[in-house]
Amino acid sequence: MLPGLAYFLVFHYGALLGNVIAFKAYVPFDGLWGSPWVGLGNFRRMFGDPAFWDAVLNTVWIASPCSSNSSVTPAC
Repeated sequence: MLPGLAYFLVFHYGALLGNVIAFKAYVPFDGLWGSPWVGLGNFRRMFGDPAFWDAVLNTVWIASPCSSNSSVTPAC
């Protein structure tokens, strides 16, 4: 039971620590804990960038089942 618990803690909860990087101005030389905290600043910058919304629209277009450039499903 102990190996199963260790697996669960390392690969399920330990992996969540990597999400902290999204809220930091990550600098590889400072490491994860030495980089300054920016909170939601990275997300504000991402959602404010027009290129992000172009990428979202392109992704939706490519993933839509009625897309004429889809080779898997026929056009609607």
